[in-house]
Amino acid sequence: MWAWVSSLVLAPDGKHLFSACGDTGVIKGWDLRTGENTLTLHANKHGVFSLALSPDGSRLFSAGQDNTIKVWDLQTGKETLTLQGHTGAVWCLALSADGKWLYSGSGDRTIKVWDLQTAKDVFHPARPPCRGVEPGALGRRPAVGVGEQ
Repeated sequence: MWAWVSSLVLAPDGKHLFSACGDTGVIKGWDLRTGENTLTLHANKHGVFSLALSPDGSRLFSAGQDNTIKVWDLQTGKETLTLQGHTGAVWCLALSADGKWLYSGSGDRTIKVWDLQTAKDVFHPARPPCRGVEPGALGRRPAVGVGEQ
């Protein structure tokens, strides 16, 4: 059986890559020097659509079909937190440069901004189904890509 790759994120050290599977919910970590699979996580049920990585490379964020965002400790390979609040598949994630804010976009027609210190959704304007989010530079508002389902 094969699976489609839905998201890639490069570690800050440039030596590791993480890939997400859009239909099985598996995330894999890869050592780019050796090509070796170094990590396998069974993440979001029914598929992972987006990944984000903390600036220090210690935490991985996954989002998918199960309407949740999961936070992973890459040292232990364990899930440390599940962010819930979307009522549709979470299509996209972006993290602020300082790692304090996580932006998520969903097919439920919402964008959420999560305060990662409190694990709370602090801002969620209504929008058409969101297919891409990019945090704003230097504190500016995030850029958002939208599309119809």
